[in-house]
Amino acid sequence: MDVKKSLRLAVDSGKVSFGVNSVKKLISAGEAKLIIVSNDCPADILKEMQRHAKLASIPLHIMDEKAMLLGASCGKPFPASVLVVVDPGNSDILEVIKK
Repeated sequence: MDVKKSLRLAVDSGKVSFGVNSVKKLISAGEAKLIIVSNDCPADILKEMQRHAKLASIPLHIMDEKAMLLGASCGKPFPASVLVVVDPGNSDILEVIKK
């Protein structure tokens, strides 16, 4: 499965949260399993997410999509520059990203 399909399945069958504040809360709570950012994520936010990911030993993946398309890929009517996978559900997103 490709990353887009796996992500959409995670959104539909698991738990995925959107937005910088949600991502930071879930990382602090130890619930985050994967951080995904769009390729047009602002540099300061990207740097902050990379720092949080490194400190918490969570994988971070930069999608090859702009925020508007990433949101649409997730079935959301808004741009998504940062999101976190808490529960992949029936998706293989965690394995796909590790490859």
